[in-house]
Amino acid sequence: MPKGFTLVEILVVVTIIGVLSATTFVKLGPVTSVQIINKALTETQSLIRTAQSNATTSTICDTRSALSWSVYFDSTDQTKIYLKCNDRTTPIKTLALEKAKIESIAGNGNSCFSQGATTSYPTSNVTIKFYTLYSKMEFLGDDCIAESTRLTVTLKTDNTSVEKTTDFTIDQGGGINVN
Repeated sequence: MPKGFTLVEILVVVTIIGVLSATTFVKLGPVTSVQIINKALTETQSLIRTAQSNATTSTICDTRSALSWSVYFDSTDQTKIYLKCNDRTTPIKTLALEKAKIESIAGNGNSCFSQGATTSYPTSNVTIKFYTLYSKMEFLGDDCIAESTRLTVTLKTDNTSVEKTTDFTIDQGGGINVN
C-alpha cells in the first residue's frame, strides 16, 4: 500500500487554508483601522496635554522661561502636529501620525456659521496656545477658529483598506472629550 497523499487531497487542504486565510484577513482589516485611529487619537491628545502641562508648570524652554506653549496644526501637511514654545518657529517636538491624518478642525464661533462653513482646517493653520502667566488658553487661526470656545478635531485613517474616522473636542477650559 503506497504511503502519502493524493493530489486531490492536497488540493482540498490548500483550498481550505486559502479560504480561511482570506476570511481572517478581511476580518482583521477593521481592527487594524481602529487601532490606527486610536493610536492617532491618543498621540494627538497627549501632545495637547503636554503643551497644557508645560504651560501650567512653567517649563523652561531654550534655557529661559516660556511665556506660552502651543500645538500647531499646519494645513500643508495633515499628518504632522507640532509642539512649540513661545513664538519659536522651530518646533520642540513633531508628531508624525502613522497611516492617519487630521481630516478637519471645526470651530463653533458665530462667524463660522455666517461664512457658511464650520470647518477651517485644512484651509488655514490652527494653533492651540496655552499661556503660562495667565493660565489662559486660546485658539488661533481664521475668524471662525479665533472666536470659538470649542474645536472639533476629526481624525481619519490614511492609506488603509478600511476607512475610519473619529472626533474629539477641545474646550477653551482645557477639556478634551472623545465623541
